[in-house]
Amino acid sequence: NKQYVDSKTLNINTLTDKSTPINTDNLALQETGGDLKKLSFANLMVWIKSFSFGWGQTWQNVTASRSAGVTYTNSTGKPIVVIFSVVLADNQTASGYINGIEILFVNSSGTVGSQNLPFSFVIPNGNTYSISGGIAKWLELR
Repeated sequence: NKQYVDSKTLNINTLTDKSTPINTDNLALQETGGDLKKLSFANLMVWIKSFSFGWGQTWQNVTASRSAGVTYTNSTGKPIVVIFSVVLADNQTASGYINGIEILFVNSSGTVGSQNLPFSFVIPNGNTYSISGGIAKWLELR
């Protein structure tokens, strides 16, 4: 009866443990407005993965579609990793930028001959990025 149901208080510590949820399991949650809702474990995982770095992302060789000095925007919805290598001869420089701020700089000072130097950085979603210098290879985890 209603009085019996109303008198019951949920004590989470009295519930049985479940160590491995499956996609069809449901979780109870209370919305900000106070309404109780259910959330499937499958939908929770989709939501978590949408914010998780690396989930659903693959390494892509974008060397052919990228150029030094051009500004690109990360519009993937997730952070991406950029790995690139630059070729520098004597007394040349290379830089990497996020939102116009120089985050890395290298100078091949002296007479060391041609160098192929690898670098990497993380680009947050919605940020712009660019590279100066002679690009040898450009990969992105996106």
